[in-house]
Amino acid sequence: VSPWDDADHAHTRELYLQNNTLSLLSPRTFSGLEQLVILNLSRNHLSSDGITHDTFADLIRLVILDLSRNQLRQVNGSTFQSQYSLQILHLEHNLIENVDDNAFSSLYNLHTLMLSDNRLSHLSVFTLNGLYVLINLALDHNRLENIHLDGFRNCSSLQDLQLSSNRLSSIPDALQYLHYLISLDLSDNRIASVSNATLSGMPNLYILRLAGNRIGNMTKGTFQSLHSLRRLDLSNNQIANLEHGIFDDASALNVILLNDNLLEDINGLFYELGTLTLTQCLEQ
Repeated sequence: VSPWDDADHAHTRELYLQNNTLSLLSPRTFSGLEQLVILNLSRNHLSSDGITHDTFADLIRLVILDLSRNQLRQVNGSTFQSQYSLQILHLEHNLIENVDDNAFSSLYNLHTLMLSDNRLSHLSVFTLNGLYVLINLALDHNRLENIHLDGFRNCSSLQDLQLSSNRLSSIPDALQYLHYLISLDLSDNRIASVSNATLSGMPNLYILRLAGNRIGNMTKGTFQSLHSLRRLDLSNNQIANLEHGIFDDASALNVILLNDNLLEDINGLFYELGTLTLTQCLEQ
């Protein structure tokens, strides 16, 4: 019997259970809380086995669910099957290694998904399936090495994508579907090269962070598709030479970070950038 299953709790809209030692949530734990909008279960001891397929079944109006800082290792396909109203889902700082195919496919209204600081190594074509209105996706501080070419096809509305601190050796081709992307963070990966082909398909990109990679020399035309780019961070790479005119196609740039590279000559690099307000170039 649910402790909330009486008339006194019928109109409860927010429930905060963070910072406890909860390890198990029985089936229909939240029965009687059909009006609940916010549920915070962060900083407990919850494991994937401690959450059943119908633990959250009665929470059909839930908008925000926080399961961050627990001990989840997997996102099961049935866990969120009834959360059609969910808009924000926090799963960061867990031990998640696997997300079942279509695990989020019922979350038609989800606009923010936080999966930072987990152990994900890949995204399949079905990992993010159904997230058609997703705007913010945080996948930083995982172990991502591979993202399927169609990994972002079903969440093409993304505007903010965090992929920093992973194990990516190249800029994922899957980004070509993200035409509405505004901010992209690929810093602290293992990326060695950047070209126009890898950056095409993102005409609205405003911020691009590539700091802390292994990028070497870059040639003119690299940024020719990024007409909206305002801020570019290439700091802490291995760049020794930049071809003259490389930034000419990105005339909207007003912040460029090139500190902590191997540059020896920057003459003529910024000739077309009349709006440039801050440039950190050489660290000798």
